[in-house]
Amino acid sequence: MKIGEKIHRIRKERGYTAEQFAEMLGISAVSLRKYEYGERMPKDPMIAEIARCLEVNPSSLKSDWGSDANDAIHILFELEEAFCLEPIKVGGTVVLALPESFENEDQEALARALHHWYRNNRDLKDDELTRDEYIAWKDSFRA
Repeated sequence: MKIGEKIHRIRKERGYTAEQFAEMLGISAVSLRKYEYGERMPKDPMIAEIARCLEVNPSSLKSDWGSDANDAIHILFELEEAFCLEPIKVGGTVVLALPESFENEDQEALARALHHWYRNNRDLKDDELTRDEYIAWKDSFRA
């Protein structure tokens, strides 16, 4: 999902009209719509302000991982390099594993984030979280 689509989705979830949200940002509704329709790309300071007003993590707005298996596997290759993740086989399933001992704080933060994600995903499946609550959690999560 592109940044404009994410801004639009979260703005609607928060119950803001384009006019209300544009006023919060100090921009015109036309400028906001250009962001949402992908006609213009907001710069980092505007992304930070949009995220602050929507109460989400700026990274959740900026992440655009593509939409096919080729994009996904190359992202996983990058994660392998950055966090020493490795594919292993558990039973008949291939999973990604972190090293047993962490080499840096980022690996440790990722491990904590993965555990948090697991718990929230489990709560979603057990109907302890609604889909909307789960999506809101992902939008606002910081590792």
